[in-house]
Amino acid sequence: MQAPSGPAVRRALDPYLGWAALTRGRYLARGATGPWRLAWQLLPGKTEGGLVDVSGLERIAARGPGLALRSAELTPASQGALEALGRHADFVLAEPGLCPVGGLTSASPLALRPSRGAVRALGKPLVIGVIDGQCGFANAAFCKGPGQVQSRLDHFWDQGADPSGPWLGTAPYGRDLDQAALDRLLRNFASPSAVGAFGTRAAAEAALYRHLGHAEPTDSDWSHGTVVLDLALRELDATCQAMGHAAEDAGIVYVQLPQAALQDTSARWAASHVSDALDFILARAGDEAQVVVNLSLGAFAGPHDGTSLLERALDEAIERRSNKLTVVVAAGNAARVSDDATGEVRLCRRRCRLAAGGSAKLIVDLDTEDRTETFVEMWLSPPTQGAPVTVTLEAPNSAPITAAAGGAPAVLRQAPSGEPIAALFNGSGDLQVPNGSRCLVLLAIGHTSKAHPPCAPLGHWVVKLSNRSAEPVVVDAWVERRDVPGELPGERPQYGFDPASDGESTASTMGSLANGRQTIVVGAVERDEHDRRRYVVGEYSSTGGRIDVLATGTLEGAGFLTGSRKELAGTSIAAASVSGAAAALALGAPQGRDALLQALRRLASGRAARLPAGPGGAGMPPGVHGFVLPPGEGVENKPG
Repeated sequence: MQAPSGPAVRRALDPYLGWAALTRGRYLARGATGPWRLAWQLLPGKTEGGLVDVSGLERIAARGPGLALRSAELTPASQGALEALGRHADFVLAEPGLCPVGGLTSASPLALRPSRGAVRALGKPLVIGVIDGQCGFANAAFCKGPGQVQSRLDHFWDQGADPSGPWLGTAPYGRDLDQAALDRLLRNFASPSAVGAFGTRAAAEAALYRHLGHAEPTDSDWSHGTVVLDLALRELDATCQAMGHAAEDAGIVYVQLPQAALQDTSARWAASHVSDALDFILARAGDEAQVVVNLSLGAFAGPHDGTSLLERALDEAIERRSNKLTVVVAAGNAARVSDDATGEVRLCRRRCRLAAGGSAKLIVDLDTEDRTETFVEMWLSPPTQGAPVTVTLEAPNSAPITAAAGGAPAVLRQAPSGEPIAALFNGSGDLQVPNGSRCLVLLAIGHTSKAHPPCAPLGHWVVKLSNRSAEPVVVDAWVERRDVPGELPGERPQYGFDPASDGESTASTMGSLANGRQTIVVGAVERDEHDRRRYVVGEYSSTGGRIDVLATGTLEGAGFLTGSRKELAGTSIAAASVSGAAAALALGAPQGRDALLQALRRLASGRAARLPAGPGGAGMPPGVHGFVLPPGEGVENKPG
């Protein structure tokens, strides 16, 4: 998992660290003084002690056994701490853009706690883990026994919770509710007598959440994490029943990611919080259990070649568990991206080919005020010494700024304050960025809300790339996603590329976490509107990479409070169903990745065989929850 090194490669400062330093922590949830969550790995020849001495990094916490990826918190000793970190490690700042400007709410402390002793494994043959956002863990859908006051969950770790009170558990930060704690809460708030006092089960659950300070969805009664967990467990139960297995033999661990992290428009939070979540699940599963983990999250930007810090960590964890760990990830919903506020389709993906000595321009439309940052990543191939690119930015009503390959960032400042409102980081040439194996040019743009100056101007932002080498260069550009899973429409506009940009909108739109070697990648299918017996790949479902399984993308799941329901569409939903089926199969017999994929395909084939075939191949049974289908069997890609 070590990053490439050698005489032909120089280490580049992670550009997101550079942007955080330039803006003096303006967008960080905990301000310029931290502490901030981190994910990092040491380069060859470096030591943890040396990293602490140089950067002011504190409370280094080792990852799980054998994992090179580490987690820590940073309280910077000086403004140069971020730059020092970038020179000494493969390093990702977990919280570079957590909160929008104006009306900031202080995030709960995430300070690492001292070890509370050895973690006791659950002792179950299978553990299914779900890593997602807000979840209504007290919903009757996740309960068992008379009166539904016993939780099915063995652990519920809320990473963003205030750790004060008696509910600390064994997690390194936040709040860990084990099954005994969950059962006590349910007895106190959801027993028949308690429900009678509150009027309804839903009202009792709401009181429980207020008691804990557990976040509830705003102005809605559903959340992405609740639906995903419900669908995964329903498919686990259905497949176990069909196979004659006991679903109660499976342990269940849910990790709720911090809401502030999910709002980060750079998505750099994932490397720390998701890897922490994976370690938490594995430690409680123990060494002998089969483990299936669902990750129905992702972003747009990233190297898209499996070399991101988190993808490498997931691959390594799977390899080290010797066929006892399966990680299911959603392919992404980047094939057709709509703006929350207007419903307009946004072009978030562009590919340009620069001939030797040639140039191209990308135009980013900032057409609606927004209180959060915007990030545009441009990944260059090949990443060799012979491929330097000069980059110029023309912002509305501003003089152009230019960033040379390997030089200092070009900064756009607002007059007369001199505050940075945008920056170009040019990592082309012989530079190696921490979060991928290719060269990276990053355009970071501050918020555009005029109510909170200084702000970046609205309009067309033009990026011109000039190839100074004798070799052609391919530029894969992404405007990062802006939506938060479960957030209400209209809360955050999505920017995109203007159609007048050079290059083309390529069909290669895989999500940022869907490119690893060892994970199972799930795409989504929907009923053909012209022939309901057939299914086609959903127009939103990302394509262009390795998709291992296709599954139904639109299903109804449990709402946040008991009695509510919500239908969602996306590869997140498809991945949840596949995770449940994979867990049931793994409960029956140990499965490596290839064997598990074959078992999933046999499961799909068996279900399809019970119904008439559609015109183009095997049909998908209506009403069968979580039906999975291998690519190419009874499925056609929609044009575009």
